[in-house]
Amino acid sequence: MIDAQSKVRLIKKLEDKKQFQNLKIFDIHIWPVIRLHFAKISNFQNKNQKKILSTKKNYLKLLNFLFKSFFQKTKIVDVFAYSRSEDNIKDEDNNYYDKNLDSVIKKFRTESQSIEKYILYNNNSNELPNIEEVYHFSLLTYSTTNYILFRLSILFKLNIRKFKKEILFLNKFLDKNFKIDTNDMYKDLTIIYFYSKLFQKILKKKKPKLVIVSCYYNLIGFSLIHAANKLNIPSVDVQHGICEPVHIMYNNWNYIPKKGYNILPNFFMSWGDKTADSINFYFNNSPHKAVIGGKLDLNQYKFDKNKSIIIKKLKKIIGKDKKIILFTCSLRNIPENFYQSIIELSKKNNCFFLIRFHPLHSFSYSEKLINNLKKNKINCFDYKITSKANIYDLLSISDFHFTGDSTVAYEALNFNIKSIIIEKEGKIFFSDYISKKIFIYTENFNEIVSIINNNINFKLDKNDRREYYITNKVVNLSELFDLNER
Repeated sequence: MIDAQSKVRLIKKLEDKKQFQNLKIFDIHIWPVIRLHFAKISNFQNKNQKKILSTKKNYLKLLNFLFKSFFQKTKIVDVFAYSRSEDNIKDEDNNYYDKNLDSVIKKFRTESQSIEKYILYNNNSNELPNIEEVYHFSLLTYSTTNYILFRLSILFKLNIRKFKKEILFLNKFLDKNFKIDTNDMYKDLTIIYFYSKLFQKILKKKKPKLVIVSCYYNLIGFSLIHAANKLNIPSVDVQHGICEPVHIMYNNWNYIPKKGYNILPNFFMSWGDKTADSINFYFNNSPHKAVIGGKLDLNQYKFDKNKSIIIKKLKKIIGKDKKIILFTCSLRNIPENFYQSIIELSKKNNCFFLIRFHPLHSFSYSEKLINNLKKNKINCFDYKITSKANIYDLLSISDFHFTGDSTVAYEALNFNIKSIIIEKEGKIFFSDYISKKIFIYTENFNEIVSIINNNINFKLDKNDRREYYITNKVVNLSELFDLNER
């Protein structure tokens, strides 16, 4: 297993051996794709990422979309938004929403900017999201002929030869568990290349002034940014989680091409100063830069007076006079120390645990622990309703918040709740807040139990800076990205 700091050292070692920043295959800068390979190691990985769902229903949607895009007069938009299907979850009205992007889309619309949202539908979803602008893209359905001609071309053969040579050079410096599979990497680059061609056709029709994504570092995100770059359309990545200090897709870029990487966004829209400063430190004097846009879903929640139906249901399940403990999962299993804490604290019957899985988390990761709790007749917890509820609604009723490394720790500060960090990855990510005693770090099961049993006060005091990570300032996005000047 490789931790985040080890990944940073590995990246630095490889970049010092040979500067890959100008290396292109199929006109794609491949170093960000290689970094993505290392980012996935030891983390949750969507193994079905490259598979395309082929149901009749979705091919009909695709053909309908292609007909509208390429043959009918297309509606021109100011902003083109791409959302991953796994980022769209159901709300209590059974509508799908993207926590990171939908608030940004709403803000653009209040600023009179026309915007359309597109979702790539993949194998991990059982049904299509209930959103009007949802289209399923398929590589080979789009252009089988072009794909075959490309495979037979001299350009293809020359690029593959060059590509294999570079990967073999890289693999000399890698442990056997981290070596790059040339076939998998080739497939990744092919997908980026052809989806970029598809997106270029769509963007030429839509003529947007701006392209936005959240969590850009996936094959389709790379493709869209590459297409926008080819058409001189600025692209924006909307912050979705922790970006510093050791996230290798946002930080620790040691060498950058003069004109920038053609599959990296022009702008990183950050929640606050800390993230923006960290990203700009590495991308200084480059075409890539971080700007502060705030966390719009949090700002919009503050003005929303509606009480959640889900929370009312949850309160009935919890009952009265219970300490409510929210645990936000990382992409790893529920840690053993938290599992043991539930067992111990359940004996007094005065606590209720809200277990919220990460949006990309598979329940099977922690199924054994959940089932063990049920076998021991421990029922003072919920994960089904909690994982669907609005995180801010959950924070509004919680007394404690525990996490491994979730950025909910920062969001909790806006609800006057300090967080207890119980995994070593979080110790790295939240080191400054832990050193200032705004967050508490412990992996010790007995300390976790003691904190809750002794009602230790984790409310904020006047010296705690809430704006350090997430700004409270209201930002005009159209002005931030100069949309009215284009």
